Amino acid sequence: MVSYLLGIDVGTTSTRALLIDEQGGVIASHAVEYPLLTPRPNWA
Repeated sequence: MVSYLLGIDVGTTSTRALLIDEQGGVIASHAVEYPLLTPRPNWA
């Protein structure tokens, strides 16, 4: 049976995912960017 590791990084302006096999090879990767929404200008 083949095992994989899925890493997910949820950041402030994007989310990234990486699928790695048992030997450390990258099988797939993907990133999606999104806007930073703030309730008022210059608020975090």
